[in-house]
Amino acid sequence: IFFRPAMALQLPAEVWGRIAGFVQSDSLSHVCRSLADCLGRRYLKGRCTSKAGANTLMPLITRHRASLRVLELTFAEDVTTHDIDVQPLAALKDAASLRTVTLGLRSHSIAAGGARALAALGHAPALRTLTLNLFSNSVGDSGAETLAALKDSHSLCTLAIDLGANSVGDHGAEALAALKDAPSLQTLSISLAANSTVGPRGARALAALKEAPSLHTLKIDLGRNAVGDSGAQGLAALQDAPALHTLALSLGYNSVGDIGARALAGLRSAPSLHTLTLDLWWNAIGPSGAQALAALKDAPSLHTLTLDCESGAVGVSGAQSLATLKDAPSLHSLTINLRRNSIGDVGAQALAALKHAPSLRTLALNLEFNLISDNGAEALAALTDAVSL
Repeated sequence: IFFRPAMALQLPAEVWGRIAGFVQSDSLSHVCRSLADCLGRRYLKGRCTSKAGANTLMPLITRHRASLRVLELTFAEDVTTHDIDVQPLAALKDAASLRTVTLGLRSHSIAAGGARALAALGHAPALRTLTLNLFSNSVGDSGAETLAALKDSHSLCTLAIDLGANSVGDHGAEALAALKDAPSLQTLSISLAANSTVGPRGARALAALKEAPSLHTLKIDLGRNAVGDSGAQGLAALQDAPALHTLALSLGYNSVGDIGARALAGLRSAPSLHTLTLDLWWNAIGPSGAQALAALKDAPSLHTLTLDCESGAVGVSGAQSLATLKDAPSLHSLTINLRRNSIGDVGAQALAALKHAPSLRTLALNLEFNLISDNGAEALAALTDAVSL
């Protein structure tokens, strides 16, 4: 009854605006002409699956940019790559009320020119959250450099950019490191996975993000590149980030060995870090690398730890070393992937000691393909006896 057209005239526009903001929907604009004129088109969300849809959406977006608050669009991969023209999105830089933009443009060949149009979003005066999925778009180093201009946004608090499989190398990574200068940025996710050519130089450059004045959450995905031990050593400098409390580094398939693992273990010195994810799958860190990573137990504030060491040649002694994580004073959530590491029964029996961790409440172990017999399985079953788990 309350939402009959006549009732729309009994509340001020500000109240209707707050109601629309609460439900995050334009449904109220369809109640009557008065509310349509009052609220405009504030929330555009959907999935575009055809050329016709794309051609309809772009003019709609620009037409309603004055009232637009949230834009969340995904363009299906089966839409022909040349059907998507992102240039009109640059007009959103003048959208005074736009706060959140999420664009899924995976595999659409927007190239450096499209990246330039998207970088203009940084000028939207109220934009706080921007998510760009640009995986496999031929963006290249020049496109990455263009997107780094988002550092000039004074309002942006959360930024996620996926530039995987875009022929981005060290030069592009160095350009993106300039995001450290974004004054309000608190949460940043950068994916340069599957580019093959990001090496130690690019990894070291990205470590400069430790200088970001407001950054507290950082995710960097460099999986399937050429980072190596030297690049891992460079990224370990993130331990000096004063406000960083959540960090995820994905370095799978990067020729990182025990030297790199030892350097990354230095993250235990990060003053504010409480959540850490290290993806080191398909890197031969070996037993000594696992032993080094076990030193993360000494991180004073760490309460959530995820280690992916799949196919890392960890072996029995490496598993025994990782079992010492039971001594971490604050750790309450632990995930370890040791798939394909030949830890055998002895390694499994060692890991069963994690039941003695004083604060641990959640434990996940992946021990597939490790030649564990019934003896090892029986030892692991004792984890159910843990008081805290």
